Amino acid sequence: MDSLHGNGFAVHGKNNEINLLDTYSGKQTTTDYSHMRTWIGHHILAPSKFNSHYIHNDKYPLCFSPDEKVSLENVSQIYRNRYEETQFSPDETRRVDMRVIGSDTTLSAHMIQIFPNLPAEMSCVSWVSSGPAVYGVFVPISNDCVNVSEAYGANQPANETGVLDTDTYPESLIELCKKNPETTEFVLDYLGIEAPELLESVEDGANVILVDHNSPAESVDNLENANILKVVDHHKLALETSYPLFLRFEPVGCSETILCKLYEENGVEISKEIATLMVSAIISDTLLLKSPTTTDDDRVAVEKLAKIAEIDAEEYGLEMLKAGTDLSSFTIDEILALDAKQIDFKDVKSIVNQVNTADISDVMAMKDELEAGMNKIIENENLDLFMLLITDIVNSNSQVIALGKDASLVEKAYGVELVDNTVLLEGVVSRKKQVVPIMTENA
Repeated sequence: MDSLHGNGFAVHGKNNEINLLDTYSGKQTTTDYSHMRTWIGHHILAPSKFNSHYIHNDKYPLCFSPDEKVSLENVSQIYRNRYEETQFSPDETRRVDMRVIGSDTTLSAHMIQIFPNLPAEMSCVSWVSSGPAVYGVFVPISNDCVNVSEAYGANQPANETGVLDTDTYPESLIELCKKNPETTEFVLDYLGIEAPELLESVEDGANVILVDHNSPAESVDNLENANILKVVDHHKLALETSYPLFLRFEPVGCSETILCKLYEENGVEISKEIATLMVSAIISDTLLLKSPTTTDDDRVAVEKLAKIAEIDAEEYGLEMLKAGTDLSSFTIDEILALDAKQIDFKDVKSIVNQVNTADISDVMAMKDELEAGMNKIIENENLDLFMLLITDIVNSNSQVIALGKDASLVEKAYGVELVDNTVLLEGVVSRKKQVVPIMTENA
């Protein structure tokens, strides 16, 4: 930030605070020098949203959703990009008046890959190019490393610091991973088992069964080369194949409910351990059977599985959900980014973020800080509305904080009055079913 101020590069908004969106992608487009790098990166990751032809005055958002699941290969290609196959390639035109991403003066480049199902101490791999990425390779460094060779920082000039600190590098990654508490950890600790292997790809021609997902963008990278035998899911169908296959889709609250039926239909006994995992998933997906997505089938499955698991579903489920709602280790920015989704209610550009808690008052104690963070995001992303749902998993209500010029849309949609930017929406726990359709209808 000091550098931005000192170089006169920053664009300032209200209260003389730096507007990150305008600084990096908006108003300062009098020169194409760096603005073109933003364009090519956006286009590579989301060609459906960003034009293949560079437009000088286009304003590129600070955050956006890619067209497909982003892989390490995608990121490394962006690091190496020199406007290949465009009219701006300096290697073809010999132009020096624009800045490429794949610069030959880069000191080092880094990609951090997180495996959330592994223990924090070994759940990150940092892929490091210890020089210009356009010429080099990315070498993996696990965050359980106790020592990183000084060779990784050998290209760092003596007057440059913080490019790659080989003494403190692992610890910084460990701290990053520790800030991702999940209900999964509670369940694994309860059973005393390790997390299963996270597959990012399968061998070409491998036989696979998809469970709880069917969109290729949410699956392994090379799903198109696999032989899909079966799909068991409760989401909408987003899969096309050139051959017939077994499909079991049901509009239930959790895919485990369908699997429970399949166990029974095929006469397969469910072990205590498997039953615990299955009931945990249903409780998580349905917020302890209180979500409007819950069906009678889910309730029957929970009763059956809890009996096999020898647990009290209510008591166990509440403890599990509480384990996933501890926000004490999160910063305000992290809380506001936890489950934030950009949803436009017709012409109302909005972000709806939802956080779960066992005690709304714990989160509301941070209201001033949350509002300050929300206002910054509103300004930086030119939003009309930021709606934060603080969902009480115990009482099945949501306290809403609404900010922005169209915050009154919340009042109109629910027939309520915002007092000091907030209101309690009783019985509202599902963003998908109880927020998006109602807000859209009233926009």
